[in-house]
Formats: sequence, structure tokens, C-alpha cells
Amino acid sequence: MSGHLALGSHHVAFGFEIEKKGKTPPWVKQVHGVDWIRANTQMASGEPMAADAVVTDRVGAEIYVYTADCIPVLLASHQSGTRPAMVAAIHSGWRGTMKGIVPNVLKVWPAPLEETRVIIGPALGNCHFEVRQDFIDEFTAVHPDIDSFLEKRDGKTFFRHFDFVCDRQLAEIDESQIDRTSAICTYCSTPELPSFRRNKSTDPQIRAWIRIEHSH
Repeated sequence: MSGHLALGSHHVAFGFEIEKKGKTPPWVKQVHGVDWIRANTQMASGEPMAADAVVTDRVGAEIYVYTADCIPVLLASHQSGTRPAMVAAIHSGWRGTMKGIVPNVLKVWPAPLEETRVIIGPALGNCHFEVRQDFIDEFTAVHPDIDSFLEKRDGKTFFRHFDFVCDRQLAEIDESQIDRTSAICTYCSTPELPSFRRNKSTDPQIRAWIRIEHSH
């Protein structure tokens, strides 16, 4: 799954690819937290920093995160005056969502939100994100009003993770600017995408990438 956006004087390319673990060196060590790094130089050698998002304004730099049920969120904005074009790749598992990784990146995002495009990638869908009471208690301690994002079916409770991120954490961005075409359920995808819930493994995984192309 891949695509292009035409943003002002630049094109932005993005995609979601199945990849064997270790094939591509990671930009960050993903820890389900709220920290991010700015990637304005080549990838550093050695142990990557602990973070769950990468942002850059460097043309040609392909940044990415890995997922296998967590939500990959890609952001893009165009150049305006002295403000450069900018892209971000965010890993938002339920713990990162609970702690606020997406809002944390938006706090430092240089572009107006009305000029920001969002691409949501594959993750565990509402249909299969079954949760227990311990999840509800932990999440509710931070977000007391999550009842509208919980569904009861056949005596089980399911979390609408996609909707929580899009409707709550991206609420200031107009729905027309959020592309959910690739927001399919990893668990029940056909052909199968990597799903930790299904396979109990993060190998292979989904590499969610985004890159500012040269101006046109």
C-alpha cells in the first residue's frame, strides 16, 4: 500500500510495507512512550534513541516506524514562506495513545493544522481489539470518558482505537484531511498483514514510511 500527496511545491510519498524484522535499521527504539526525534541528518550509527515518532523537513529522507497491530500515523504539511515542508511517522500503540504520542507531536508541529494531512495505516481494528477490565481501568485513569469508544458484543468489550485517535486526538484536524483508506484491521486482513494479536510475533512487521520528494 503506497501513495503520493501533492503539497505545494513538493510531493510526499508514503507507504505501508510488510518487512522482515531487521531488514531496515530502525530510526528509533520504540518504547510505547511520547518522545520523538527530529531527523535532519543521516541515521545515527549504534543504538537508536528511545522514541515513538520521527519528524523531518529534509527532502529525500525516508522516515518510518514499525507496527504489528499498533496504529501508524503519518503527517505531512507543505512549505510556506520560510517554513519548510514537514513529515512525521508516529507509532501509536494503545499505551502510546493513552499517554498521548500523537498530541505530543502535534504540539511541536510547525504547520497550521488546517494545512496538515494525515494518513492512518493498518492496525488492530474495532472488530478484534478485545479488552479486559484491567485495560479499561488503566486507560480510564488517564481518559475518564472513553465509554463511547468501547463496544459490547457477545459478552465481550472491544476498544475502537482507530476512532479514539482520529476523533479525539486528531479532533482539531478536519476529517477531510485524514486519509483512512489504509486503516484496515491487521488481524482479519486478506491477504494477511502482520498482527501480533493473531501471530504472537512482531516478525514480520509493517514498516510505515513517509518521504518528502524533490520539488516539482
